[in-house]
Amino acid sequence: MILTLLLLPPFTAEVLTGSTNLWSFINPLNLLILVCLYGLGAIIIRECWLKYSLKYGSIIIFGFVYGIIEEGIAVKSFFNPGWKDLGIFGEYGRWIGVNWVWGIYLMVFHGVFGIFAPIILSEALYPSFSRRRLVKGRTLLLVLVVFGADILVINALTNYTISINNYLAMIIIATLLVIVALSTRYDLGKHHGMGAIRYALYWGLWSALFFICFYIVSAIISYPIIPFIMGIIIGITAVKLADILDNITDDTMLARYLSYIAIISPILFIDLIRAFEPNYERIATLVIVFVFLLASYTKISKH
Repeated sequence: MILTLLLLPPFTAEVLTGSTNLWSFINPLNLLILVCLYGLGAIIIRECWLKYSLKYGSIIIFGFVYGIIEEGIAVKSFFNPGWKDLGIFGEYGRWIGVNWVWGIYLMVFHGVFGIFAPIILSEALYPSFSRRRLVKGRTLLLVLVVFGADILVINALTNYTISINNYLAMIIIATLLVIVALSTRYDLGKHHGMGAIRYALYWGLWSALFFICFYIVSAIISYPIIPFIMGIIIGITAVKLADILDNITDDTMLARYLSYIAIISPILFIDLIRAFEPNYERIATLVIVFVFLLASYTKISKH
């Protein structure tokens, strides 16, 4: 399970989206940096979720914090107007030196795509380890140290400087989000008679809405405040939708598996279109994904 948690988050958030080329991803140095970033981040968040007996939605809130750490502190894309992935968001929604629209959607992206989706799929693949901690004590401390060192290395390698006030603002926001996450204590609550397929469809709808608001709404509406507010609403909706997983009565392992697929489905659709260019790197990525999902389904169906 640890290997899955180390590799699945960076593959989902970086390779599937095309942010990192598949061939670059398998470069040992790049892989090490990304695994120490995404993988260890996911493990730390999962440990917090289990240690304090929190709701599933807390994973996404902690994921928002992860987004602040990666995008705000490590690569500083929240502030750098020339960041390679920004596109129109280097100007659109930029105010007082902050890329606000980009920032809110990247927080949500990391919370759901980079952290929550890989964790719930890992839980489905290894039911015997579901809701069981994997690292404790000195091992967890070592994980935190390596994760922190990776952040510092990436920060130093990123050729953009931000002010102390920027760092302080991010630390304050991250701290407040951690407090909110820790307040979401798990309880049995009301059971939902929602089926696994129906629950996953809600995630598919949410994911499509996320990309529509992020890219299409931002492209056609002149006022950045509108997609920015929509981003906040989408983020809150994701947390509420994740909380339902705590009390779903249908096959929860299947619900996790299908939800992962539903969340990444818009990305897979875009990758499929790009594969017809032809783009052999995207073709190879899709083959890996489909083989992995098929093997995962076979494994889950045996339990």
